[in-house]
Amino acid sequence: MATLTIRLSDADRATLEAQAASRGEGISTLVRDLAEAEARRLRRAATRQQVIEFAALTDADPALAAEVEAMTDADPDWPGWEPDLPAAWLEQAGLP
Repeated sequence: MATLTIRLSDADRATLEAQAASRGEGISTLVRDLAEAEARRLRRAATRQQVIEFAALTDADPALAAEVEAMTDADPDWPGWEPDLPAAWLEQAGLP
């Protein structure tokens, strides 16, 4: 784990300290939790964008779509395996 130093205005620090105290934790723990949650959100957003871009590529190229379809057929070692993507992702990507 890496150390990070940040500068906050007095008002922002007071706000975060009050929030941390209400949760029964220190400001460092609160800020770390907030930063980790935002990092997860950013990674998920990047993944969603990649799914959308990939869907656009396969929509534009029927040969690529057929190749991807052939590659993503159920693995014989895992009968009945289906990808478990959240419905919202599929809808956002324009997939059924």
